[in-house]
Amino acid sequence: MTKFKRFLAAVLAAGLAFGVNIAVQPAFVSAAAPAPYVALGDSVPYGYGLTDPSAESYPVQFSSLLNGIGVPDILVNESVSGLTTGGLLTALQSLQAAGAQTVSAAALTAIQTADVITLDIGSNDVLGSMIALMSQTAASLNIDPNRLTPADIAQLIMAMQSVDFNQHPEFMLGVQTFTNDFPQIIAWLKMNAPNAKTIVSTLYNPFPQSIGTNIYNTSEQMLSAMNSVIFSAQMTGGVLNYAIADTYSAFKDAAGPVTNFSPQAGSIDIHPNAAGHALMAQIHLEASQAQFPAITSALLADGTVGAPYTAVIKADIAPVLFKLTTGSLPTGLSLDPLTGEITGTPTAAGSSAFGITALNGQWSSAEKSFTIAINSNGVVLPYNPGGYGTSPAQPPTNPQPALTPTPTVTPAPSLVIRLAIGDNVYTENGLSYTSDVAPYISDDGRTMVPIRLVAEALGAQVDWDAATRTAIISENGTTLRIVVDQPLPDNMGTAVIRGSRTFVPIRYISESLGATVNWDPDTMTVEIIQ
Repeated sequence: MTKFKRFLAAVLAAGLAFGVNIAVQPAFVSAAAPAPYVALGDSVPYGYGLTDPSAESYPVQFSSLLNGIGVPDILVNESVSGLTTGGLLTALQSLQAAGAQTVSAAALTAIQTADVITLDIGSNDVLGSMIALMSQTAASLNIDPNRLTPADIAQLIMAMQSVDFNQHPEFMLGVQTFTNDFPQIIAWLKMNAPNAKTIVSTLYNPFPQSIGTNIYNTSEQMLSAMNSVIFSAQMTGGVLNYAIADTYSAFKDAAGPVTNFSPQAGSIDIHPNAAGHALMAQIHLEASQAQFPAITSALLADGTVGAPYTAVIKADIAPVLFKLTTGSLPTGLSLDPLTGEITGTPTAAGSSAFGITALNGQWSSAEKSFTIAINSNGVVLPYNPGGYGTSPAQPPTNPQPALTPTPTVTPAPSLVIRLAIGDNVYTENGLSYTSDVAPYISDDGRTMVPIRLVAEALGAQVDWDAATRTAIISENGTTLRIVVDQPLPDNMGTAVIRGSRTFVPIRYISESLGATVNWDPDTMTVEIIQ
């Protein structure tokens, strides 16, 4: 065990750490000088619950996959069972403060020179409390938590249904601690490993809905809040901090068991099984290969009121989508998200500052700032016969008052959902929520959204048939069967799987469930009204 791992173990609560060193070697090392791949985290990357962690844990498999695509690395697994977010932060800060002489020269050097760092932390902040509460409940029922039978687990689950989680502040405290400590860990890694490609894993819910709504919903609420922190901290000041391996989504949509949790077999071990680790290795590989676009355009030309204007925003890779993220374009101009062209005829003089971001799937560029100055040059806008223009050349001699039509009272919609391309944050009736995936525009120009998010928000039930890769959507006696990669009716596009989530054209799913869809090309925002 390295000195750093001993130090990590020391910050854990007694009995939580397992001080076994995992001898890890990559599948092969090429002749090129390999760089460290450092795995930081808790019992999941440690490989707890596996028969052979040195061969089956996802860091080992991910290391082998990297070597297989010509990225030589040497795995340094500094993960420790039972580690919390606060424990890791304390260890890292102490490592930096104490220096390599007293803690671990090898650990600090590995982090500072790492080519890849994976971070899998946070589960123990809340799920540790859940398991502890289950153990306490088992003891109150005279059940030995170390020798559970299927009958014992059934009794335990029934008892947990009556637990009032509002009386257990340790759960919310865990979420609050993660919210505070996780960004500090990222800041430490950015400072000490600025050249590493960091990949952060989202936190999966190990409990199936069949275990009961009390345990499942409570875990889902806590983990969703923590995953929101992971997504929101991904970018700071327009700079991408890390890639995301979406374990939460991958496990939720997995066709077979991906954890050891099996009440029927007498197991409440919530750690991933071998299949789960293999899946995690694959989604980490996908995250490591993500291409982050950069906007290459430097300056944009100025324009003149009343004169047609054209400018083009360019990125270093294609295809990308361009999004106006801050500020606004000059009045009369609009941005084409597919081509990056800013076109139109300016209608007012002045200077407009704005920021543009390039999107490639879920990966975005740093925002780039631009300014377009529109000059008046003495140009007078033509008279608008529908009313007074900004500077009418020929105002009417005897303008007539416009007729005021009788207003039509339109019933307010019961639900308004707003989603923005490339943005995980969406709103329902003005309230903000965070999804684990973001909408995107397909190659054929369709707005694609996660089918479960939209369908459930519109009040429908969504079921998944893994054997036929079919999403079954039911609402008020109406059933839609959407088969992945099969054409939808009326040339409405095709449902696809992207990042382990099923996406569908937004107009098809919304209109099929009785909603209407509006699109704002300037903000790349779609609005669903029901």
